Amino acid sequence: MLDGYWRDDMSETKRALILADWADEMENWPADSIKAALRQWRRDNPSKRPNPGHILQILRKAWGERHIEQVREVVAAIRPPKPLNVPDLEDRKAICDDLAAKFPGLIKRVPEVKE
Repeated sequence: MLDGYWRDDMSETKRALILADWADEMENWPADSIKAALRQWRRDNPSKRPNPGHILQILRKAWGERHIEQVREVVAAIRPPKPLNVPDLEDRKAICDDLAAKFPGLIKRVPEVKE
């Protein structure tokens, strides 16, 4: 698939290094998916050579579109919990007064500071 991107004066060593880089980047993807991504790149960018990052971007996008429900479940699982409903100031004072009455030895009221 990449033969169309080689320069005529490129050494075999350089070609081998480039292929090794591509192979390392693409090793977790099926060959058919890589071919489809390369074809899509050619259709969308006919005058540019792809690099592995371009193709990986296409592959990841396609994977995400095919597995959108699975991705949504994972995102929902890692979202932070909703904030707690905090009682208003008067309710908090009433709760503190109630606790101070129930546990006088444990809860000590701090005098209110007035400006």
